[in-house]
Amino acid sequence: MSDLTQIDFEGAQKALEQAVPTKSTLRKEAFAKLLPMIEGAMARRVPQKQVLSILAQFGLTLSAGTFKILLKEAQDNRSGGGAA
Repeated sequence: MSDLTQIDFEGAQKALEQAVPTKSTLRKEAFAKLLPMIEGAMARRVPQKQVLSILAQFGLTLSAGTFKILLKEAQDNRSGGGAA
């Protein structure tokens, strides 16, 4: 067990407050926020390539493979089959 008198609580607090999520996490969060619009476009038969192009125009660049993975994860989570 570590000696609690040696812990730099102020330093740890500052570092934790300044920590930022990974690009992957930010990408997943952005995708989740846009998911209803993405699914709406796909339901209207907008080609996936066009959806990816639109997302990229507004800062969310995804490969076709990553798009499919994120879409499947979202669908699995919605149906209760995904990990939290």
